[in-house]
Amino acid sequence: MPARASVCVCRALAVIAAGRTIRVLSVVDTYTRECLALEVDTGFASRRVTRVLEELIARRGTPEAIRCDNGPELTSRHFLAWAVEWKIDLCHIQPGKPIQNAHVESIEHGRLLGGIKLANTSN
Repeated sequence: MPARASVCVCRALAVIAAGRTIRVLSVVDTYTRECLALEVDTGFASRRVTRVLEELIARRGTPEAIRCDNGPELTSRHFLAWAVEWKIDLCHIQPGKPIQNAHVESIEHGRLLGGIKLANTSN
């Protein structure tokens, strides 16, 4: 096992039955494929993202890098400065290329969002 884990961070959108959009912040260790965090809300500020990551760092140590999408909470000045402060490399995927974050995409779209859609059709 590597001394420091790589981590993916991604967000996904889902529309639920009432027509409200939710966002899911997922943090996955790419080495172990373990889902380290799932946060669900109607929106995320970059400070909330960094707070979740700092809680994970306290438990598991600092990752070498974070691969993430290009959402506003992951490209903000606060998030970029936070990564520099913690000496974590940021690797933003290319816009429109979710396959570059496939570990997280498989969790969110295959399992998590599929369950949400299934729950909405059962009402």
